[in-house]
Order: sequence, then structure tokens, then C-alpha cells
Amino acid sequence: MGAGMSYFAAATSEELETLRRTNPVISLGVEQLLASEHDRAWEIIERKRSLIERIAAAVSDKGFLAGEDVLATISQRDRKSKARRA
Repeated sequence: MGAGMSYFAAATSEELETLRRTNPVISLGVEQLLASEHDRAWEIIERKRSLIERIAAAVSDKGFLAGEDVLATISQRDRKSKARRA
């Protein structure tokens, strides 16, 4: 089942929003896209959960993390992963 091509003239974000609310084809497409991206986001979170939890714990402890601190946490994880594989 493929998507059909359509053209809708909308010059403003308000007109686009009206189309999304009133056109069932557009509304369904938006809902399917949002559901798909929501599922994709949860998969990423599940896959990176331990790293996210470590970063959250560090933020909770310090109140703030600089970019370098986040990169160090990510690099530390990568080194541990590579050591386990070796």
C-alpha cells in the first residue's frame, strides 16, 4: 500500500495546521509518522539506557554537566565496551 501524491496549497503554518486537522489522509499520515518516530525513540532509549542513566546520575550529583563531561562519560563507556569484546 503506497502513499499517493497530493498537493495542498498552504501558505502559513496555520493553514497547514487546518489541513492536518480537517484532511483525514493528512491526519492519518501525520499520526503514523508520529507513532513510528515514537517507537524509534523508545528503541534508542532502551539501547542506550545504561549510558543515559549514568549521565542522569552525574547531572543529579553535580547539578550540571559540561559537554566535555558528557563526552568523557561516552568515551569511558566505549572503552569498556571495546575491552569486553577483546
